[in-house]
Amino acid sequence: MNMNTNNARMRRNERLVEEAEKLTPELFQTKVSPSRVVEVIQDCAAFQGWKIQEAQSWNEFKDQSFGKDDSFILDFGDHWVGYVALSVKAVGSPRRPAGAQAYFWRNAV
Repeated sequence: MNMNTNNARMRRNERLVEEAEKLTPELFQTKVSPSRVVEVIQDCAAFQGWKIQEAQSWNEFKDQSFGKDDSFILDFGDHWVGYVALSVKAVGSPRRPAGAQAYFWRNAV
């Protein structure tokens, strides 16, 4: 069997392409803000030994400044699919670019 695909050609069925384009769903965009800031607390009675506890409301949190090694967990209150966009503003005289790590997971509780 010859596995050389350099000469392979794909036939395009325009009728199927048109039908597929008609069936392309409309994408919806929704801006979602976090509902609260939470902390993870060890609790033997909770599911898998951990529970989520509110640390601060989003309105109390959103205008705060943060420095090196500060961390926080944002709760969006529901399961969302899509992209996350964050806005970061320098405060003071930063000597080097900010570094950030983001982790995403869904609480199964």
